[in-house]
Amino acid sequence: MLHAGRNLAHREFFATLNNYGVAPLAVSGEHCGSMTEYSQTFLDHYRRPRNTGDLDKPDAVAIVHNDVCGDVLRFAINAEPDREPARRRIIAVRFKAYGCAATIAVASVISEMVIGKRIGEIEKIGADEVVDALDGLPPGRIHAVVLGRAALRDAISRLD
Repeated sequence: MLHAGRNLAHREFFATLNNYGVAPLAVSGEHCGSMTEYSQTFLDHYRRPRNTGDLDKPDAVAIVHNDVCGDVLRFAINAEPDREPARRRIIAVRFKAYGCAATIAVASVISEMVIGKRIGEIEKIGADEVVDALDGLPPGRIHAVVLGRAALRDAISRLD
């Protein structure tokens, strides 16, 4: 349901929330605008997002919602087992996004940034690193980074 029509897709997306037993988190932000203000890296992640869809048996799922613009982001992750939570390595990530170009591109780049990394390393990834990975992001679009990091943080917190 990547950036589908707002009416039907929105209802269908929220209808799936109950299947996962996850209530969406609220995150504030701003609306997205013209595509001319984005880098080529950003546009590539928006037009050809990586790691979209579902995992067959995710270890954790998180769904976050931006109250202001209505964007919704769902992250599903699988991690290697380890006795020490910070040492667990993310082995698979998939996302679904219903929202603006910034939300889709940010989710795509975050998914690439975390695969193969340990939880302890991922927790250190800040907004600046996400923006740098996209070769920049206009200040009015930082809400997407906040949403992406919130979804990832929530998914990690749900790992058993």
